Amino acid sequence: MKQIGAAMAKTSKQNHVPKRPEDWELNAKPLPIGQAEIDQAWSFIVRHHDAVMAGDVAGSANAIKGYDDLVAYLNGGTRFGSYGSDDRPGPYLLKKLAAKDGDEPLWGQAGVFFVHAMGMPAIVEYGGNQTLSGHMAFRAAALGQRFVSDTGYISHFINPYPAKRWPGRTVKQAAEESLQLLQQERKKHAKISIEEMRFNRYYQLDWVKQGLALMQDGNPRPGQHVRLKANGEYQVGLVVELAEANVPPGNIMVALMTGKSNSRSVPGIITGAVPVSHVKVMTHDQLVKESSLGRYLTPAMVEAYVATQTVFTGEKTITEYCGDSNYGWRFKTQ
Repeated sequence: MKQIGAAMAKTSKQNHVPKRPEDWELNAKPLPIGQAEIDQAWSFIVRHHDAVMAGDVAGSANAIKGYDDLVAYLNGGTRFGSYGSDDRPGPYLLKKLAAKDGDEPLWGQAGVFFVHAMGMPAIVEYGGNQTLSGHMAFRAAALGQRFVSDTGYISHFINPYPAKRWPGRTVKQAAEESLQLLQQERKKHAKISIEEMRFNRYYQLDWVKQGLALMQDGNPRPGQHVRLKANGEYQVGLVVELAEANVPPGNIMVALMTGKSNSRSVPGIITGAVPVSHVKVMTHDQLVKESSLGRYLTPAMVEAYVATQTVFTGEKTITEYCGDSNYGWRFKTQ
């Protein structure tokens, strides 16, 4: 370890760059990476993580510099090209020290894991391709969900000095906050189809499915009344469970009174999948003070209405809850 440290110190001072970019492979001769070098790299990651959790900006910066110097030393004495290909020290160490897929990584440790924020699930790839990286990539976690990008993927650069930006917070907490920020910046959320999931190799893995299942456990339950903005105004709806409804992850099925009907003078009922983040469960005291017709909805009433519509009119009563940043949310018939 001492020999490695002395050599790294010398490398840090030299850190030469080839005169011509095409000559870098001739100038930079990667050294064999053994367990001692791997342990040294891991020690810098642990020091970096501990410094972030303690809010120690200087300690974090020193750990990052130590890791960078080690990568340059192992790359033959230069940072140039140290991440140029998979057999170079940078990518080699990232892969060797990465967290197990599905597990939350330490700060500075590459990893892939599940998060959700404001009812939106996502798969996070943390680590990028540069040392103790300030980069996260977010991918859609399930077919049919709404996501901040219509491609099901978005690249997001974070502060490379998390001890200053997120002192005392974990990688997962930072990812959740970043996802929430992306949702606020990108008000239109696209519905993800199988076409967008072609290059997503994670969404069918068990740890993603487990994350989705645990996420649903905290959702409002069928039979509870909720308040939401729909058709430009706040309304009271009822959380329902319909056998034939396809509810995307991060959503719940909500029934609303339409206030009118095409075939009779009494109000009609429409149902739609609504993002969990856009509803608020109502207490009994709040409900009795409401004037909205939705306060009278019951699960049996909704089931009976849907059944009679299907039998007597053949109409499809399930609608899609479509985002509109200016209008709030709008129910639109599929």
